[in-house]
Amino acid sequence: MHFMGMKIEIVDPHLVHKDHCDDVLVYNARGALPSSISASLISESDLTEDEIALLCEYYVEAEPSSPPGQNLLSPMRFLRSVPCRLDAVQVAEYLAQDESFKELLHYYESGLNYYELRSKYLREGDEIRLMNAFVPLELRITSHERMQISAVLDKIPLQDRPSYYYMTLLNDTKNYFFYRKHHEHVPGIMLVEVARQAVYAQYYRTSQHRRGDVTLTIKKIDVEFFNYVDANYPVIICAETTDDPDERKALGLERRRVLFYQSGKSVAEINITGMPIKINVFKRLRNIKPDPAHWFVPVKNIDRTALFTGSCGTKREAFVNNVSLHGLNVTFIDVDEVAEQEVFDFQLNVDSIGYISGSATVRRMLKSAEGATGDLQITNIPLESERRWREAIKNFTHLDLRREVY
Repeated sequence: MHFMGMKIEIVDPHLVHKDHCDDVLVYNARGALPSSISASLISESDLTEDEIALLCEYYVEAEPSSPPGQNLLSPMRFLRSVPCRLDAVQVAEYLAQDESFKELLHYYESGLNYYELRSKYLREGDEIRLMNAFVPLELRITSHERMQISAVLDKIPLQDRPSYYYMTLLNDTKNYFFYRKHHEHVPGIMLVEVARQAVYAQYYRTSQHRRGDVTLTIKKIDVEFFNYVDANYPVIICAETTDDPDERKALGLERRRVLFYQSGKSVAEINITGMPIKINVFKRLRNIKPDPAHWFVPVKNIDRTALFTGSCGTKREAFVNNVSLHGLNVTFIDVDEVAEQEVFDFQLNVDSIGYISGSATVRRMLKSAEGATGDLQITNIPLESERRWREAIKNFTHLDLRREVY
């Protein structure tokens, strides 16, 4: 798909426990890219010609002025977006403008007139700051290209590759859920949901568990915002494992940290603690049934007019006042009286869920100014309609505090 004129690839919705692409907030997921890789490792790996060509396009041979970093047996190729050598004069100029630039120099070893790259892996946010400062525009690498490179590197046995998993925030300001009102910054609740999605994407990449067998149930979220996040600048997300092996073994807890970077600076950090759980158990825990004794008011999506068909084929419309897991409270329109114990087949529609049908028996009916009003007990409902009915009550109603003391 395309976003803001750029080609992007959103994370698989099912990977982050979503059903629709519109709900996914992260794209171009990629692992850490090494700053260098040996030419022999590329040529000897089980890669296609196109994959080798792609790596050779982005990993280039060292120029004479570049740091040695090579041996006679296996020449190295360097990621073209990473400056291998920084001019000391230029570095001094950047430091004069921004002291925080000094934090990037720990990847380098200081020489007489230059700084020479010594780190195999750089944090992507740091690398992008260096890239934007020192690398010509035509050699810079986009997040989509990083994703493509990462996918090829996944086929190469890089033993020292860290567990960092990077994504880019899909900040669609037309998203109704997060932008129902004008925001000059990314809403904090959106960043929390982004962190949740990033954790699931990273979890299935780095854990031994397969998606569909095991998931991570979230038990704790710790959020810290360092600054407002601009809505019109890109945001890089880094999800990483932070749990202690002994704690994981003793308590079963998994810890993940999600870092948010914008314009080269850290803007938020969200730490999430979870516990692995089998997916079938997870689904059962989420499948909360409403209390059958409670009555609920339809709030949205449930059509307030339902169709009732009597045993003689007589069709009547009724206004739905309240609902319960096993009942309906309705007002039959333009009808003064309805006999108790009368049986109706009913049908009503729930937007986004579908039609629900079944049979109901009149238990109590009183005359009112609007018509005959009372309770019907649902006595027969097909399995699929029962599932839809339960979902409709859970998602589109609220407890009727006029009928229930709670």
